[in-house]
Amino acid sequence: NREDFLDRYEQDVDLAREMLEDCLSDGPDSLHQVLLAVSQRDESVEALAHRLKGPCAYVGAEQLRDLSTRIMTAASQGRWKQADELAQALSGAWEAFLLATQSWSSGREE
Repeated sequence: NREDFLDRYEQDVDLAREMLEDCLSDGPDSLHQVLLAVSQRDESVEALAHRLKGPCAYVGAEQLRDLSTRIMTAASQGRWKQADELAQALSGAWEAFLLATQSWSSGREE
């Protein structure tokens, strides 16, 4: 929630907003790369999912962080069917995250 997120940054709204905007800015490309790597059974999926996981963890997007971690594990074990399912869940979780953060990241909610 918003208060937990602000607590991560000692109630510094500007810093919290900057971290969130960085995640929202870089996230779509990172997400696309993860989805593509999974679909192509590319061994780079672990590194790509890890790159997405970090910013998600910084902003408290636990579901995105957890799905990224699970994709990394599935890919490392060659469980591509599971990685496909997790990638689809990741895509849906990203959309939900965008909706949940839209008003706050744009500065409309104080």
